[in-house]
Amino acid sequence: MITYSLRRTPVNRPSAAASSEASKLLSEICERLIELDEVKHSEGAALVRRLATIADLSPSAYRTVLHVGCGQVRAVVSSYEQQVKGRGLTRQALHWQWAQDLKAIKAIFPQLATMLQELRDTVVHHEETMSAADAMRFASRSDSQNEANDA
Repeated sequence: MITYSLRRTPVNRPSAAASSEASKLLSEICERLIELDEVKHSEGAALVRRLATIADLSPSAYRTVLHVGCGQVRAVVSSYEQQVKGRGLTRQALHWQWAQDLKAIKAIFPQLATMLQELRDTVVHHEETMSAADAMRFASRSDSQNEANDA
């Protein structure tokens, strides 16, 4: 067995399989950032900074941005009832977390936040109960839409 050393101190190398998978993933990410940088100068660095900022603000908002960025909108379009299964949260807590995440996303990616809110609003949710605030919001939207249609 060969033992690697650095200044005569044994060094444990990571297993080839683990380092290989991690390096492949990092390589793929770097290639995509280089492609982005070639198309629009310094946009790759700007994207990395924005993603790092949102990750610092809210890890769950960061995950939402990543999921939506690769086309997985399940977290946005599924009902709160479906989203809380197995997570140990109430629907109210998840609703609050969604509002906080949307604020964080809006601070970093305003256009994405608008699109996510519109997507969330247009989906018909099969919630068992509607909070009083949601009922008032829904009623005011319906009234304003009816007034716009009458005009």
